[in-house]
Amino acid sequence: MDTTFAVLGALLGTVQDLAHLDVTVGSVLLAAALVAVPAGHVDRWVERKRFRVTMWRHGYSRHREYVRGSEWKDRRRRYLREHDPAECRLCARSWEPKWPLHHKSYERAGGGQELDRDLIPVCERCHSFIHSLDHKRGPLRRLGFSLRLTTWVAIGLWLPVRLARRTASPSAPTGQGER
Repeated sequence: MDTTFAVLGALLGTVQDLAHLDVTVGSVLLAAALVAVPAGHVDRWVERKRFRVTMWRHGYSRHREYVRGSEWKDRRRRYLREHDPAECRLCARSWEPKWPLHHKSYERAGGGQELDRDLIPVCERCHSFIHSLDHKRGPLRRLGFSLRLTTWVAIGLWLPVRLARRTASPSAPTGQGER
C-alpha cells in the first residue's frame, strides 16, 4: 500500500504540490489504475513463478500431474473429512463429494501441504467460472489479479445467488464445518 502511494505521489508530484492541484475523482482513479495494473501484473508473475518452483520442488512438472496424484488425493480427503462441506462456497448448492476443491493459492501446493485457508469447496460450474475469470485471456487476469483475489471477486459476484438460495430454502445447509 505504501509503495502504491509512493508511486502515486511521484506521478502527481509531492504531497505539498498535491494540495495546490485541482484533483478530481477521475484523475485519482486514473492515477491509481496506472499504478495498480502494472503492480498487479508483477504480483501475478511472481505468483506463477512461485507456483512453478513449488511444483518442481515436489517433483511435478505440471499442475495436472499433481492434482491427479496421490498426494493431492490424500490432502483432498483429509480436507473433506475435517470440514465436511455442506455446500458450494459460491452458489450454495448442496455439496457433492465428486466436486473439486479450488486452490485460492498455489503457494504451498505440491506436497499435500496446502493450508485449509488456501482451499475452497466449489461445484464444477463455479470452479469453471473462477478459472474463466483467471484464464490467460480472462478479464481479471488482464488486470493482474492474483488467483486468491480472483476467487474472492467470484465469491462476491455469487453472493446474491447464495443469499437467495438460503432465503428460499430455510432448511438449506449453513456450511457447518467450514471455517
